[in-house]
Amino acid sequence: MNTTLSLTKTQTIILLALMAAAAIALRYAESFIPVAGQFAAKPGLPNIITLACLYLFSFKLTALYLAVRMLLTALLFTGLFTPTFFIGTTGAILSLVIMYAAKRSNLFSIHGVSVAGACAHNTGQLVMAGILMQSSALFNLWPLIIALSVPFGLFTGFAAAKLLRALKNTTASLRPL
Repeated sequence: MNTTLSLTKTQTIILLALMAAAAIALRYAESFIPVAGQFAAKPGLPNIITLACLYLFSFKLTALYLAVRMLLTALLFTGLFTPTFFIGTTGAILSLVIMYAAKRSNLFSIHGVSVAGACAHNTGQLVMAGILMQSSALFNLWPLIIALSVPFGLFTGFAAAKLLRALKNTTASLRPL
């Protein structure tokens, strides 16, 4: 999927800020999804925006967006430099790197890139949680986590593709005043 927008610097900054705000709103909405027991599997709704950024902007701008999103999410919801912050950030960074590599390889559609990112995100979270808890017992959950990554990743990929189509149509009409 080739999604190139012709935006001014100001429009790019505004769009990145709006996307960060949308991702934070999605994170807040996701917090209302009930979970059963102690295993908190969530679909990763903010990753829809991250995936869209990866297809709209450079790796550098997407990484900047992700850093802003992670810091603001931590400040608003989980706390800065808490275990939850480190677990989420590890997953987000690993996911971004894997999605970028998958996208650049041209071997995957946006849906495949998304599934790879979901698997990487959850694996990164599991590894960091294992390090922080000093326990390898968490790795027994890895097959279940990967199994859940596939449908969640596909959902994210479909949603991001739809968002990219909408943004392409919307931004085609943007012109400097």
